[in-house]
Amino acid sequence: MSSLLRPAAAAWGSIVRETEVAITTLDDYCRSTDVSRIDLLKIDTQGYELEVLRGATV
Repeated sequence: MSSLLRPAAAAWGSIVRETEVAITTLDDYCRSTDVSRIDLLKIDTQGYELEVLRGATV
């Protein structure tokens, strides 16, 4: 199991290891890679989907 979010108190399992990862917004990623349009976006972020979409304001 992996997630960018901390598990709720009622979650099963325990945190075994934490890894720091770099995060950027969709807007910044598109700017830096010259992506001008997204026709289809697949998001699989284990509960962090809303935050991904909040990074796409343009």
